[in-house]
Amino acid sequence: MRMDFAFDDRQLTKNLTSLQKEVLPKAAAGFLNGIAFEAQKTLKEHVKEAFDGSVSFTERGFVVDKAKPNATFSNMFSMVKIRPDQAAYLHFQIDGGTRKTGDAGSGPYDLPVFGAKKTAAGNIRRSYPRQLSKQNRDEKAKRLSLRQQREAARMQGQDTSPFAYFRVAKNKPGIFFGEISGVKGYWQRPKRSKAARKRTVGVISVRAVEKLKPLLSVSPTARYKPRYQYQTQITKALRVRATSVAFGSELRRQMSKRK
Repeated sequence: MRMDFAFDDRQLTKNLTSLQKEVLPKAAAGFLNGIAFEAQKTLKEHVKEAFDGSVSFTERGFVVDKAKPNATFSNMFSMVKIRPDQAAYLHFQIDGGTRKTGDAGSGPYDLPVFGAKKTAAGNIRRSYPRQLSKQNRDEKAKRLSLRQQREAARMQGQDTSPFAYFRVAKNKPGIFFGEISGVKGYWQRPKRSKAARKRTVGVISVRAVEKLKPLLSVSPTARYKPRYQYQTQITKALRVRATSVAFGSELRRQMSKRK
């Protein structure tokens, strides 16, 4: 948002002393900056209202370009803007719409739409998809290695049970990437019961004791409804600081600095 300074300076300066004329550009710049910083404050405060938890990353996104005074008032403006990273995220929170693969926050193939591990602000941790991807690759490599060892042991007539994955992993549930009931993503395998001490041929003693657990769900698109009321915060700031009273106060402040 950009705030420009435009008024009939010819009529105004007729009634001003030379001292007042000297400080008028500074007062105009200070007036515009006061509006911009008020807007920055309201935008930051609304972050906590619109989003749950601590979102300092988003709050740091609002910055002010200050107005520079000049005698002719030409091109005098102040601006409150959003840094590129935060703006890419807030675009859908402000305007709504459909986010797709390639937009801010997406992976190379899909958009994360659910994550079991979240930040204090309720967002999926940025490192979480990479963490799950590495865990999945490591597990697949381990399963392949153990499968090859079982086959080698079987060909030699040896016991294959030492190379069972659940034994090596000490019965900890693993993960996999797949689509279950139309939901694609990373899933935690269910925990298994311990095997019976005495095994009976044909009787399965190891069973799943819980359901699959979704860890990270992905989708090619994600639909957003507007939740960050950007323009409302700007209107608040203008109501507070874009007034003749505020300008008069800034003019007196600048004049007092010259005395």
